[in-house]
Amino acid sequence: MHHPWPSRTRRVDARRRQATAGLRPPLPSERFALNCRVSPSRHNHHWLARHLSNMKGEAMENRQRLGEPRASLSLFDAVCIIVGIVIGSSIYEVPPLIFSNVSGPWMGLWAWLLGGILALVGAFVYAELGTTYPRIGGDYVYLTRAFGRPVGFLFGWAQLTAILTASIGSMAFVFANAADQLFFAEPNQPDSGASENRRALLAAASVTVLSLLNIAGVVLGKWTQNLLSVVKVLGLGSIIVAGFFLAKLDALTVPPQHTAGPLGFGFAMIMVLYAYGGWNDAAFVAGEVRHLRRNLPLALFLGVGLITVIYLLVNLAYLLGLGFEGVQKRDVPGRLLNEFLGKSGSAAMHLIVIVSALGAVNGLIFTGARIYSALGAEHRVFAWLAQWHPRLGSPHWSLLLQWAIAVAMIGAVGTEPGRRFIDTLVGYARHALQGMPAEPARLLTGQWETPAASLELQMRPADSKAAELRPPLLEGTFALHVNGKVAARGQVHLDHDRLRFQADGDSQPAADPPIPEEWQALLQGDWQLMEVSVRQLTLRHSRGETLTAWRSEIPWRQYFGGFGTLVAATAPIFWIFFLLAGLSLFQLRELDPDRERPFRTPLYPFVPFIFCLTCAWMLYNSITYARWLSVIFAVPVLVGVVIYFLSGKSQNQAS
Repeated sequence: MHHPWPSRTRRVDARRRQATAGLRPPLPSERFALNCRVSPSRHNHHWLARHLSNMKGEAMENRQRLGEPRASLSLFDAVCIIVGIVIGSSIYEVPPLIFSNVSGPWMGLWAWLLGGILALVGAFVYAELGTTYPRIGGDYVYLTRAFGRPVGFLFGWAQLTAILTASIGSMAFVFANAADQLFFAEPNQPDSGASENRRALLAAASVTVLSLLNIAGVVLGKWTQNLLSVVKVLGLGSIIVAGFFLAKLDALTVPPQHTAGPLGFGFAMIMVLYAYGGWNDAAFVAGEVRHLRRNLPLALFLGVGLITVIYLLVNLAYLLGLGFEGVQKRDVPGRLLNEFLGKSGSAAMHLIVIVSALGAVNGLIFTGARIYSALGAEHRVFAWLAQWHPRLGSPHWSLLLQWAIAVAMIGAVGTEPGRRFIDTLVGYARHALQGMPAEPARLLTGQWETPAASLELQMRPADSKAAELRPPLLEGTFALHVNGKVAARGQVHLDHDRLRFQADGDSQPAADPPIPEEWQALLQGDWQLMEVSVRQLTLRHSRGETLTAWRSEIPWRQYFGGFGTLVAATAPIFWIFFLLAGLSLFQLRELDPDRERPFRTPLYPFVPFIFCLTCAWMLYNSITYARWLSVIFAVPVLVGVVIYFLSGKSQNQAS
């Protein structure tokens, strides 16, 4: 008769291995056996010591394979991640938009301080969520536990296909623009397709190199982040020194003729909150932070506090060095450093932007891969994303997939052929729904793009009296968009094949931004309409110049180019999930009332309510800004819904 003890022993060993691998909570007896420290020399239990050592090795290997890496991030590492992601390009670009829409310098500084306070309010919420549910994935974990697996899946899918990868590509292009200006571009030369392709290659190269560094290991990735963050802060310190050194006595004086811009303080706050975006990404790596209960809240508070102080000092330096009128003009930091360093100021500014952008790209790459790893650990269709390299200790498959999508986005929206391809697809979809335009007015109406600018036409049949004189006759309006701004606008008339543009009185060739040379002839003389189709417009000027443009179904130029359009279109999706993360705190307190909470949000429920209210306000403004674009880029989310239900159906059939 077979003795039952060997099989029972194997069952006990199997249960112990499951407990150490984190597949179930250990029993009290198992917990004692796993936590005890055996001295082989004293008790001659060499076999038990070897057994426990093997079990620990298996547990660590299983945790890495399942997407639960070892805690290797210090408090300093976590703070550097927050600083590196948040301080990207906004501090160099948005101050003119803020100060031109407020009543005075102190009101502008108050907007920056208020933005820091609101970010700190959100940090309180994430400190409780991150310490209560200490796993990698951050928002994915909170949304899944609070609202169910479908919401968590859609969050991870949206981050992978739209939000995070678009942010990586956008910041990579900020780096590429600065690097191109510093090393390759010739001064006073117009932009061209070759320069745009060069910038796309630089952006793709930066994402590739930083992704490889993060695949090589967590240690190398965090060292890269720490170095870039420290150099970034030192670069901003040079701007602060320059501003205080050049301080003028009347710098904070408001000119009598100054009036706040038409958009007002509300628009200024939108820009400020955009500049503070990204501080919550530290929650994505919560499972890798050492001494999590203490260090994660400290990292959030120190990171947000340090960023607030830096933003206030940098903007005060802008004001002191250039004056209140000076900070309302373009290229604020470049002009400040030029005044401080002379001709080398522009080069120094480009270097600071390069480091800032690379720090943001690396931080987004580092934290984003943790979301996909958490997604793969709970959804079979993406189970391969949960694997961590056993030797390198990095989520290599998540990093590779994130790299592939980000580089594909760079090629798709960062280059003219890519944008044309997207416009063609959207155009075919629109024509399939609405039919091909046959009327001349519908054919001409739309957005017509060239590498330097875009022409927006709104055409309609002329009134009956004019049509009786010279039929057929169309009339309408035009707007010339350069770098996200309207450089010229006015009236346009079509008489048979002759187009005449008549600019308004305030539209001049020397406008800000300046009208590209190829478009300056637009405002002078007559144009012959050579060709117009659903895809292309060709005009010939009376002096002989030919202008060819393609129809743009998406207004790229109005949103500052390809990635500006992509970020604007995905912003509503981002704020929806950010709002849900705030609401998850209320839901999780109801679902898990007895769960230990190492950090509790102060002044509950007032503080999380303020955070949710801020997110709702930003959601409304992002929808108002993006308009119908948010509908187009909600398509990836709808695809995610289909994938989730199909994968769930196949999983049920398999089980």
